[in-house]
Amino acid sequence: MAPPNQKQAWVARLTRCECTSFKDLCRPHLCVEMEFVNLSCDKAIAISYTWGEFGRRKISIGHKHTELPELVKMELGSEWDLGDLIDRLSEVGLKTPCWIDQLCIPQREAEIRKALAEVPTIYRTFNVIALMPGHPCKCLNDHLNASIELGSIGLGNALNHRNNFKSTYRCLNSACVSSWFRRVWTRQELLYSRQIQVVWASKTSSACVMKPADGQVAENVKDLTPFADHLYKSLLHDGYSNQAAQYQIFQRGVDLDKCLDRDNHLNTPEAEAKAALHLASRLMGQYNVLQAEVLAHEPPSVQKQYAGQSVVEIRHVDGSKSKPVGHESYVDNISPAMTLFFECNCYSTSRYMCLELTFYNIAENTIAAVMLFEMAYNLVAEWSRSQKGIASRNSYCLGISEELCSIAKKEKAAEEIRAENVNRNNIAAKVKQEEAERQAQLNRLANTPKLSFPEPSTSDEASHDVNSNGDHSCNDSFNTAIDSERIKAEDSEFEDESDDDSREDSIEPDFKVEREYDINSFEDLEKEIKHLIKHEPPSSEASFGPGQTEAFKSGEQSPNLPPTQEPESYWSSRMQLITFRETAEKIAEEYLADRGVKLRSSSTRSSVIRDWDAYSQGVRDSKKNLMCVERG
Repeated sequence: MAPPNQKQAWVARLTRCECTSFKDLCRPHLCVEMEFVNLSCDKAIAISYTWGEFGRRKISIGHKHTELPELVKMELGSEWDLGDLIDRLSEVGLKTPCWIDQLCIPQREAEIRKALAEVPTIYRTFNVIALMPGHPCKCLNDHLNASIELGSIGLGNALNHRNNFKSTYRCLNSACVSSWFRRVWTRQELLYSRQIQVVWASKTSSACVMKPADGQVAENVKDLTPFADHLYKSLLHDGYSNQAAQYQIFQRGVDLDKCLDRDNHLNTPEAEAKAALHLASRLMGQYNVLQAEVLAHEPPSVQKQYAGQSVVEIRHVDGSKSKPVGHESYVDNISPAMTLFFECNCYSTSRYMCLELTFYNIAENTIAAVMLFEMAYNLVAEWSRSQKGIASRNSYCLGISEELCSIAKKEKAAEEIRAENVNRNNIAAKVKQEEAERQAQLNRLANTPKLSFPEPSTSDEASHDVNSNGDHSCNDSFNTAIDSERIKAEDSEFEDESDDDSREDSIEPDFKVEREYDINSFEDLEKEIKHLIKHEPPSSEASFGPGQTEAFKSGEQSPNLPPTQEPESYWSSRMQLITFRETAEKIAEEYLADRGVKLRSSSTRSSVIRDWDAYSQGVRDSKKNLMCVERG
């Protein structure tokens, strides 16, 4: 029996089996034996993978190791080869048990939330394997060997590295593309893990599918890896030309090298930037509720284990070592905005060649804050290039950053209001339910059939008593009618009160969000973003740049999306939210104390606005272009 403060998780021992217990089960298959392990001391392997992007269905992969065996099924896409998957899992899990979400997360509702909250700890503690379908061709290995021979990237051999990279990705099978690099959930698993090993399901290298140097299409597309083949056919079905479809596969391959740069690319369309920020904030909102439920039952000694930090550096883009990196005043607005959005803290460290910003608190919150700070900072720096002169650029950046910080403060206050509304609505619903139950009880009493007893013919008194009972029955009916009117009046009061609360001022985003829409963290990040913004239909001609996306103008409604409704809160009450914030603040303070970090206040940096036109333009662009995040 594990100590009460020790975290545990289910894992699966996977062994190769060729029994005939089930007629329809493939041979070989897996024998799955479940066991409970301690996260702090036991060894296991956490499998990071995607369920599948094409034709997902339930597949029997084996049976449980029990007296009465039962089938074990996983939901997988058609890009997964069942034989390859079984061989690889039995090999990986031969000596060490594995944690796989579909096998190890309990299916009982009461345990799912707690199990999901333990996922970050699982990926931080266990060894992590990124399991991907198919297998790349020999080009990837050749590329890695060539990179090692070229050595570190410097001014002398940067061009050689670039040419090596370009020649490698002429082959469409070089990266063995998959959806792993584009999913929200697997991105988080990558950030949680201390180190990660990539394993392909197939042991056989794929054939090369080379694109001619002149930009023509590859001929042997029949040799594409399973995922690339399904993607290629899907793109052709959607109206892409052969050349455009192959370019999209090439872009998926590039994701292998820029898997975390998707959100902060300087050419990211405005609507996609806002949608990415929105998704990150909503995901963190859902995660914070899960964390709050777990932290509420953990002692302080265990709460400390959730703490962590993430660091982002600001450097000169040219890599110059001769000039120092200044601490721009607008950075002091962007970083507090991220701490407000993601419930964490931040301090800065000035060095000669870089400025370090350290976000600390609950580890997962700091990861999101760093990613979104990087995106916001790079976008602000890029957009400020339209301003002429240092004074105008600085004023423009101040306008964007100060408005962003203002939006964050409003959002934090709005989150409390939404949580309070949930609490008030729950109370109102409870009152209505109690009144409805009381009404139903009164109706049953009023509709009870009268019992007729034989009356003595000689007794006037008995006859008088029966008439009195009849009058009393009429009075009960009258009282019921009065109660019904009173209930309706009370209901209308609650409805009016709720309506008043829903009329809080808010800044509308340029994309529309359904009220009941919940983010599926296992789905494609691109699909989640496309759910929020409207993309132009693909052209039949080849396109060699990112698809152009128009942001919705404020107040403009897309015909394909439902009208915006007031976002609901994941918090059950305002008190739950406040308690979580206080707990997180305490975790942050103890984290700094344990690490011996002492913060000091630096001299206040002046924020002089020398160009008010540029400043006002920055405020407008912040409202329109950067973000208006709903916490959901």
